[in-house]
Amino acid sequence: MEGISKRSRLRTVAVAALVASGIVLMAMSGSTSAMSGSKQWVKRISLGIRNSSHTAIQAQICPSPHARQPDAPAEKPCSEITQTYVIQPGHVHIVSNSWDVGAIITCAPGSCPDPDNRKTLNFYAANDAIFLPFFVAEGERIGLRQGQFVDRTKHYVHYELGRYADEDRDGENVKLMRIEIQRWPGAPHSPCKRRASRAAPRLPGC
Repeated sequence: MEGISKRSRLRTVAVAALVASGIVLMAMSGSTSAMSGSKQWVKRISLGIRNSSHTAIQAQICPSPHARQPDAPAEKPCSEITQTYVIQPGHVHIVSNSWDVGAIITCAPGSCPDPDNRKTLNFYAANDAIFLPFFVAEGERIGLRQGQFVDRTKHYVHYELGRYADEDRDGENVKLMRIEIQRWPGAPHSPCKRRASRAAPRLPGC
């Protein structure tokens, strides 16, 4: 009888261990599904960088998974730079759809011979699962409603951050977000700076 009792207790312990491991596996699976599901209903972003200044700029870009939200103004928004583009005055570069994007903007090589004009600006853009799509620009977090635009000046560089109406890009509906460099220090004012209204058409090349 004692041997039977011991075997019964061992079976009970074994069953309890199996149940516990099953619960752990289900919890892990549920957590993974939740994270996967959250990305399915959160739209990705399409980030555009427009150069409306008279100075050629260079944009070093890192879409996810290399983008990271900076904790300080001087911290780079990229763990690894994967793309580098020179954007001439009046031109725009569109980054492929991504969950988040880091961008480091400077003068294009040879465009700023004066050391005082060699500025560096750090931008991070992402869509938020709960709150508004947002930028982190030089350490400042800026959430944007659809159709909202904000002007900022950092290191004497004038730029605008904006969010347009959602559109279909490359087969998916995305949040349209824009960084527009309006004036670089040492360059004359751009004719693209002001429009009658946000809905007004842009000037050619703006």
